[in-house]
Amino acid sequence: MHRLSVPVFALLCATALSSSRGESADLAALPLQPVGALLDRAANDSDPAVAGIRETLIARARADAAKPVIRRARSIADIETSRVALKPTVANARPENRETFALAMFDADSGSALSTELPRLAAAYRLTGDTTLRDRLFAQLAELATWSPLQRPGWTLGGAGSKPLPPGGDGIWLGTGWHLRGIADALDLLPPDEIPVDLRTALDALLDREIATILADWRAQRPWFVKNPAPASNQWVLPVEGLVRASLHRGALREDAPPALCDAYDFGVHCLMQSLDSQGSLGEFREGLTYAAITVKGLLSSARAMARAGDDRALRHPFLANTGTWFAHHIQPGGFLVNAFDTLNGARDQLRIFDNVFAEIVVSTGNPHALQVQRTRGLTGNHTDALIAATIPGSLAQPPPLFAAYPTAARIVWRSSWDDSTATGVWIRGGEAGDRHDHQDRGHVNFIIGRQPLLIEAGALNYATPGFGVRFRGVPGHNVLQIGDPAPEQMTVAWLARAGQILDDAHRSAPFTVHRLDADGGDITIDASRCYAADVVTRWIRRVEWNGERMRVRDDVVLAQPDIVLFRWHTGEAPDAPVSQRKDGLDIGPVRLTWETDAALVTRVEAAPDATLRARTISEHAVAIVRSREPVTEFSLTTTVELAR
Repeated sequence: MHRLSVPVFALLCATALSSSRGESADLAALPLQPVGALLDRAANDSDPAVAGIRETLIARARADAAKPVIRRARSIADIETSRVALKPTVANARPENRETFALAMFDADSGSALSTELPRLAAAYRLTGDTTLRDRLFAQLAELATWSPLQRPGWTLGGAGSKPLPPGGDGIWLGTGWHLRGIADALDLLPPDEIPVDLRTALDALLDREIATILADWRAQRPWFVKNPAPASNQWVLPVEGLVRASLHRGALREDAPPALCDAYDFGVHCLMQSLDSQGSLGEFREGLTYAAITVKGLLSSARAMARAGDDRALRHPFLANTGTWFAHHIQPGGFLVNAFDTLNGARDQLRIFDNVFAEIVVSTGNPHALQVQRTRGLTGNHTDALIAATIPGSLAQPPPLFAAYPTAARIVWRSSWDDSTATGVWIRGGEAGDRHDHQDRGHVNFIIGRQPLLIEAGALNYATPGFGVRFRGVPGHNVLQIGDPAPEQMTVAWLARAGQILDDAHRSAPFTVHRLDADGGDITIDASRCYAADVVTRWIRRVEWNGERMRVRDDVVLAQPDIVLFRWHTGEAPDAPVSQRKDGLDIGPVRLTWETDAALVTRVEAAPDATLRARTISEHAVAIVRSREPVTEFSLTTTVELAR
């Protein structure tokens, strides 16, 4: 059992944060403060920005209260009359699995909704004293107390080729963690003496059942992510969060805690630390921005609850200490984001989708770079932490560094300044064996000057997008090497495995070497030789040099057998942008591409789809394609990208 003697430190932190707005405060003290006390301070803050978020939160809570209580669905017919939508993927399940799968997904989706609604109702009640909000919260909690388990089995049955469930089911999942987070967060905000005794008794019994279920499923290795340990995955993290939060609410760190409860808590923390250790020490997450936003919430929720109870092991982990900076480094000039991996909300001007995540990072870790993003990018949010974050003096914010090289989920990010309208921005992908939800993007380069995107990637809208596996995840969606020149529509999975990059642990690694990375630009080399089939590509080395006006890319390729060597350059220009053919390159609108090589080249411009230039839709852009005229075994090409003057 790990207990810290922190009451004196916590008291000092409380004193530091109890100063009036505008006075010096310690960001590091935030996670140790009872969330109710922080919310009470926000209730009396007269700052217009705080008042605006406070009124938004209350209005959203009143809208939540007007919705019907989510009742447990027992059939697809029940789901169809519920406010939890029936998943479109239910139609893909085998007929004999369809209802079981639908009910499991209902549980997950209800948990996702209630993880936000329950604490928001509790916060709004605390802010207003409106018992209508409290009673609506109690009604939903009473309903949840009858659910057993919170997450039913069947969530692995979505595909037509899904295997039958084993006798014990497929185990705990996302709904486990989301529901328990919502319950724990709501209880944290309610005065204990206001919770009816029968409801408290029922909720305690629910927490005990869920603790037992999580432990039993873990020991039996029912979920795939336990059988094949995947501690970096959100599917591992959310049930672990549920175990930690439920154990703490049942008193695992009290002196008189039952040994079995202490053991459950320690096991949960052990699994949580495995998750933290699986990520990067510089704050990097292995699955890109969208999945980071899902998973980091569970890590923050656990770490903060532990720290408030006197156990700061998770909160002190370097991943959590630095992840706010990593999140901030996704912001590129011109409203763009680093949209590598399956970043499904990574199009231009979509940063606000992540506003609550930045608030949670600020309040849970005190990261000054995340606070700077909040204040300078107008991020607000409608959750409790958004309101608390708004009360923090802006003087405590610090601009993130302008550049970084992240070895985990390998990438380089660089900006010339934090002025989004004038800065130049660059990001470059390497690769690591542990990358997940990744694309065939090793060696990809992205280049933006002000609001002008010169080089982009295709991005990702959702998995149902036509051509997702080729046009968006595959080599055709990135500025990388391709072997051969078939149309993307002709590219099969087998073809991509030979002429594109291979997404398995043996082929994911593309290490980078930083020769220079400073305020003036950078010079890096990426070795993506191992990302292709060994009997196809022997060597591909890419060297990238850049400053605020120009990028120069040198590619050296050696093939095992003669073949066509092809590179794409996805521009931010419309497909009908004017194209000027030059002796040594192309101008596509204002984007100038210049090539240097001893080989004979063929160039063309095509339209390609993307989920980068416009939010929530598939748009099209012009892509320049340059290839060897004839099959070759060795090929060197230098490409310069800049704005035409």
